[in-house]
Amino acid sequence: MKSKLGANIFLTLFMIPFLGVAVWMGSMTFLDIQRVEKARTWNETPAEITSCVLQRHRGSKGGYTYCVEAQYTYTVDSKKYNSSKVSFYSGSDNVGSFHQNTFHKIDTARLGKKAFPCWANPENPEEVVLVRDLRPEMMTFQLLFVFLFGGAAIAVLCTTIFSYGSTRLSNGNIRMRKAGIHRPLLISAMLTDAGTVWMIWRLMKLIGLAAIPWHLWFSIIPGLSLTAVGIYMWKRFSKFGVSELMLSSSTLRLGDRMTATVLIPKMAEGDFKGVLACTHQYTTGSGKQRSTHHDILWSSELMSGGTPTGAEMTHVSFHFELPTAAAGGHATEETGSTKYYWRLVVSSDMPGVDYKAEFDIIVE
Repeated sequence: MKSKLGANIFLTLFMIPFLGVAVWMGSMTFLDIQRVEKARTWNETPAEITSCVLQRHRGSKGGYTYCVEAQYTYTVDSKKYNSSKVSFYSGSDNVGSFHQNTFHKIDTARLGKKAFPCWANPENPEEVVLVRDLRPEMMTFQLLFVFLFGGAAIAVLCTTIFSYGSTRLSNGNIRMRKAGIHRPLLISAMLTDAGTVWMIWRLMKLIGLAAIPWHLWFSIIPGLSLTAVGIYMWKRFSKFGVSELMLSSSTLRLGDRMTATVLIPKMAEGDFKGVLACTHQYTTGSGKQRSTHHDILWSSELMSGGTPTGAEMTHVSFHFELPTAAAGGHATEETGSTKYYWRLVVSSDMPGVDYKAEFDIIVE
């Protein structure tokens, strides 16, 4: 119990920075859209470009990042101002060709001694920008971090905080894993869908529906996927409820015969498949080469029919003979990054939503 609590605390602390990166990237996208939308009300003013340079920086891994820098003057209400603000995006990067294309446009105007339009805030003329356009490729890059880092962090945090593993109840039965997983899935889906709808709506107002880059439409896929999975898990929960597992003995050892009875608090008619497996989980490598493996040491598959015991209950029984250590079995154990665990997966194909329940079993 202490090792599990320690592992949950470690995973929670480990995933908080990932969630922070997702929130940070999402806030950057939000602020970029807000700034561009605000600049739509600014006045167009001719600017005289005095200098324009495309800075190129070599990264530690050999790649190059770019940043366009410019100096220009402009006049508002007969007063002359100086500025070096090129766009709402600061710093250098190599996401797309924004800096190269912007440099070409600005430097062409400088060489041709032509005025280049800048956009000045009528309420504060010192607040100005040369290019007020959004960068769709940068938005896509930021949203990848939001969905990948944020999705991974939310999944792990939900698993650890809400404890979706099997738990032993006061009556000795074992509660199924992921019993209420539909709740965080639907909450995550609503948050993701709300953010995506807001972003698409803002873009439609700023650049029009037809001008939205095709690759940004892929941003709706994570939210729709979460919604679909969440609704399916909610339907399974509504149809079958939370199953419990009753074992023939509270203490199981290698070589024992085991009767496992699944108690389904709903009427569920059909053929059920039960797969009991002993799995070795271990981690190899470190850093980016770190990977977790799940090797099945032993497994057994049985079929059974459901037995209705009332208007709102179904019993499904399986009779397993646990292997000995020589036959590939291993007692439940967790040491550092190595873990041996037993899991019973019961499933049945049914009209509409299929039945599935997983239970963790302790074998001594």
